Amino acid sequence: MFEPIQPLGLTLDSTRGEDCSISWSADGRFLARTKNNDVIICDSKRDFQTVAKLSDVTTMGDADMCRCVKFCNARGKRDRLAIVGRDGYLKVVSLRVSVGKVHQQLIASVFIEKNMKSVAWSPDGSILVCGGREMKLHMLDTTSFKKYSEPIDIGGRIWMIDSLSQTAYDEIGDFSSSFCMSITTGRNSCSILDLESRAISMEITRKRTVRCQTYHPNLPVLAIGDGSSEVMIVDLVGERKLFSFMVDGRVNTIAFSPAGDYIAVGTDEGTFTIHDTRYFKCVQEIRCTSMAMAMEFSGRSAQFLAISHANGDIKIIKLGPLLSIDYVPLQGTLDFPSWAKEEIMYRSPEGPSLLQRCMLDGSKESLLCAEGILDEAPESVLTFDRTTGVGCFETAVELRKPNIMKLILTPVVDGSLDSRSQWSSSLLTTTIPIDGFLTLRDLILNHPSRYATEILNKMTFMKVPFAPPKRCCFRDNKTRGSDSFTDPWDEESKNLVRQSSRSFNFSSKDKDEVVLIPAVLPLPGLGSLDFLSALLAMPNTGSEVFDNDAMGLVLTVLWNAGIKYYFFVDFLLNVIFCSCWINFVDRSASSTSAIADDAYVVTILAWSVILINIIFTVEQGIRFLTRRGHFFRSNWHIIEFICIILVYAYSALVLMEDGEDNSIMYMTNSGQGNVPLAVITTLFLTIKFVSMLRGFDVTGYLVAYLLQSFIDVRGFVIVIISILIGFTVAFRLLLAKVPGECKVVIEDENVLVNDCDGDPFGNLSRAVLSTFELTIMGSYDNAILYEAKEIFLVSVVFVIAVTAILVVALNALIAVLGDSFSRVQENVTATRQRERAELIVEYLSMMPLNHRRKIESKNQYFHSLLDSDGHGDLLIQRDDWQGGLNALKKELTEITVNNNTATQRAMENLRNELSDEFRTMLQNEVTSVLNNVFLELKEMSKFRQVSMRTRKVANAAHAAQAIGRNLKTPFDGIKKNIFRDDRSHGSSDVSEDENGYASTLISI
Repeated sequence: MFEPIQPLGLTLDSTRGEDCSISWSADGRFLARTKNNDVIICDSKRDFQTVAKLSDVTTMGDADMCRCVKFCNARGKRDRLAIVGRDGYLKVVSLRVSVGKVHQQLIASVFIEKNMKSVAWSPDGSILVCGGREMKLHMLDTTSFKKYSEPIDIGGRIWMIDSLSQTAYDEIGDFSSSFCMSITTGRNSCSILDLESRAISMEITRKRTVRCQTYHPNLPVLAIGDGSSEVMIVDLVGERKLFSFMVDGRVNTIAFSPAGDYIAVGTDEGTFTIHDTRYFKCVQEIRCTSMAMAMEFSGRSAQFLAISHANGDIKIIKLGPLLSIDYVPLQGTLDFPSWAKEEIMYRSPEGPSLLQRCMLDGSKESLLCAEGILDEAPESVLTFDRTTGVGCFETAVELRKPNIMKLILTPVVDGSLDSRSQWSSSLLTTTIPIDGFLTLRDLILNHPSRYATEILNKMTFMKVPFAPPKRCCFRDNKTRGSDSFTDPWDEESKNLVRQSSRSFNFSSKDKDEVVLIPAVLPLPGLGSLDFLSALLAMPNTGSEVFDNDAMGLVLTVLWNAGIKYYFFVDFLLNVIFCSCWINFVDRSASSTSAIADDAYVVTILAWSVILINIIFTVEQGIRFLTRRGHFFRSNWHIIEFICIILVYAYSALVLMEDGEDNSIMYMTNSGQGNVPLAVITTLFLTIKFVSMLRGFDVTGYLVAYLLQSFIDVRGFVIVIISILIGFTVAFRLLLAKVPGECKVVIEDENVLVNDCDGDPFGNLSRAVLSTFELTIMGSYDNAILYEAKEIFLVSVVFVIAVTAILVVALNALIAVLGDSFSRVQENVTATRQRERAELIVEYLSMMPLNHRRKIESKNQYFHSLLDSDGHGDLLIQRDDWQGGLNALKKELTEITVNNNTATQRAMENLRNELSDEFRTMLQNEVTSVLNNVFLELKEMSKFRQVSMRTRKVANAAHAAQAIGRNLKTPFDGIKKNIFRDDRSHGSSDVSEDENGYASTLISI
């Protein structure tokens, strides 16, 4: 089975801190590591059991700390292991395997100098190079273990020594000896040793202290890591910089894989990363227990990667043919090479997929990564956890995070999988549509409404798989529900047929026919009672949730599937009820009944009203039992419930007050009805009848407008009532004793009588009506104002009242109502659809269970015949469902967002370009100045015989160095910069050091 990169469940102990050293044998079987004053060798074929120790073949003192081990990779000497330490001895051990046992032999033990730090073999294995605190580089012949040459003064404490591989050494030839050894001394430079001249041939300077370096296994390429968190790749033949990349933290150790296709980097931030060597993108990121001090791949086998930590633990990473999802860095994943993207997205052998890992992480960076993955590869939503079988949708629902659920649903509903995925034809045959519906339902029930609204607004149509284009007339029905995603017009519609003349087969009688493409909504179950009830029950949501193509098609199909017939029957029943009620109250109320009214007719009307009201009671009872918690969330249900109670109350009072025949079944006296109760009941029944008009296209949005207007003027009504109360009290105080209007009328017997109305402000009730008439209606009698005692004050109060209420307040009311109308008109289609959705839910809830399930099962998927372009892609006219103004508003919003995004991106690119340009210009200028300073100091030392240790010159040198260190722009030293970028050619300045050897000063 293909396995990914994964850590082994074991920990090896080693030396703590910087004295830890590890080395693999050339075949990758043995791993040698330092352990205080000993060296332990373990066998990877025996689960890393210890098979040999240095203390078995030589005596080690307690203070003899082993600091570096190095296996030889040269042919013929790959069984040899070199060891150096603080005791100053260079020890060489030979390992041999015989009859399944490991035998070691001490070949040499030579004292070099105290405090040795590093050792390395020459590419051909003929020379051992070692050094340490004494700043001397020692070279020994590996045959006699005698001095190969005199020690070389490096000028600093030797920190690390590495050598070119034998493969690269043999391919290049004799010239390779000039750069086959590299040395770091704890400074900001890496020295290259020429083995033939036994001198430093070049120095590569860096911005910060060089902490590690390693050669490529097959090429004359050196990788250098420094304290500035940068890794630089240098071509030693062309003397040029090939590439550089940044990591998180100072670089402590680096290592190439045996094939050279990866490079591993360990930092002091407790992480190590694996980068491909083509684009140098981080493809794996593993968190360590502490700082990574050393690492090395296991020879030619490349089965393992050993990592040594500062706390003395060594972890073994087992390498596999696949990348591990757990170790993929979430930041920068979109910049991966294409092969790496496909591998980590679709070929994870175990555990969660990359998309699931981003979801489980939950950070902002991981969600951005997930969004980028879905945007670039929408089919990644089909991935799942190969260990548990849990898909992305189940993971999103379990996390209970709406932004993640929205992220997963988007590529399923917006057509990304249909238009860009190679798996789009099989999407509807999987469980993805059902999983998507369940996720959307959970999003509606348990999360803010804006997420579900965005998903529904993005939902679009998908082409029905394997369905040919259809010929249909303009008058044909182009929308339909079905229990399957397959073509529901397959047997009824005419397929498009080509004749031998390659023209479409249209007859003369079918000139009005058009060619349309069968399309279907990607999610099933959008027309179920539970789903629609959940949509209507979402808090703090208006009609915008229905302002989309999907819900427009769903509601249209359901309405035509038989629900409209329920509505027509219910509407007819309400018309009959209202007719009976009008005649009943007119004949039974005490204010309108006549003696001549037939008691038999009144009795029939009374019981007709009661029987129809019983039917309404049953309807509401069924709706209540079906919807329960959602029932009283609708204002219309509350009104119907009040109407039922009031009708029962009035009818019961009328029947019970007619007690002449001691029977409630028949009325003999029909004029006992309670007038106030009849008025209140009639008003509520009027509102109920108006609610029934929602089912008609021409009146549905008008009902919504009236309801929205009443909602919007709530605050205004409170203000008006407060103002009216104040002016009512004021006018009563001023006009309480002013009599009403008097008229002379002729009564019987031709007698003239002075008929006077009651005082308009004589009491509070009259004062309220009079104030309303005066300020709202603008109707008043001038004589009332002039008969008051305080004429001036009355006039002032009158002017203020008329101005404040009749002019200002009523005009404000008109503006509020106009704004309400604009909002309703802007979303007129969405408002009409919401009202229709409420009616559909009402009638679905009161249907017999079998009938409702039949409708829901026959309308699981919703289909439509749509136009297509020349390439066969669907042309969806969103304005069909949305109002024109609203569609234009959305288009303008999308254009604004896109323009803002493009502008921000352009500004960011411009800023980066200007920053790079200014940085380069400043670096070049400062480099030139400091080079001149350096040359001036050098000339002063050479021609004027002035020692560089004099105070003035030393101060000048220190000042120049301080300037270089304090620069905020990248600057690598005083020496000449010969590696500007990848396009520049290498060059060098040749000077002589104190020993007279030629040296190349390289700054990168």
